[in-house]
Amino acid sequence: MHDWQDEKCISILRNIVTAMDPERSRILIDDFVVPDTNVDWLTACLDLCMWLFFSGIERTMPQWQKLFDAVGLEVVQVHSTTLSRSKVIELRKRPEA
Repeated sequence: MHDWQDEKCISILRNIVTAMDPERSRILIDDFVVPDTNVDWLTACLDLCMWLFFSGIERTMPQWQKLFDAVGLEVVQVHSTTLSRSKVIELRKRPEA
């Protein structure tokens, strides 16, 4: 997702969400979740590279949440390990109200 602008990410996610079952389907996104402050130099450099080369960004959790809200997804859990800078965001389709 970090290679794409928000509009493209929303389009990609919206297409996936239409095929999902709220009870059984899950999306796993393995990507960076950038802290809101005190970002390390490597992550900041990667963010700049994504912006310069692809018009994409490395996102903070509020930025991820904005994308998920736009397409009706809810975060189940964010999985992480000390061995990796990336996280796995587990999502499901929000049940219809």
